[in-house]
Amino acid sequence: MLALVFATALCVATLRAADDSGESTALGTVTGKIVDPAGNPAADCIVTATENAKKMRSPKDVASDADGKFTIELPEGKWNLSFRTRDAKMKGVKSVEVLEGRTVDVGTVTLKSKK
Repeated sequence: MLALVFATALCVATLRAADDSGESTALGTVTGKIVDPAGNPAADCIVTATENAKKMRSPKDVASDADGKFTIELPEGKWNLSFRTRDAKMKGVKSVEVLEGRTVDVGTVTLKSKK
């Protein structure tokens, strides 16, 4: 559990360091929980955020913890969130608007089987 928390913190720190555009970026936070079709927490799922309406998108990734929860800090704007298991058998999608200094809870995301 501690290793997963550390890995998540490391991902967030890496995302912050990767944004070296030189501009001041207004950040907000997105949180949520991922569950499988039976309602069980989906641990270690990949959450990928891509900004809407941008030609050159730089995706940002984090993993869910043992309870299926995730937190990701993103620059202000409209984002698409995609969720998938590491084996890529299940997926989910949500859209969210991130505002500076605010936390947006997308609620519970239920994964669906890929067809």
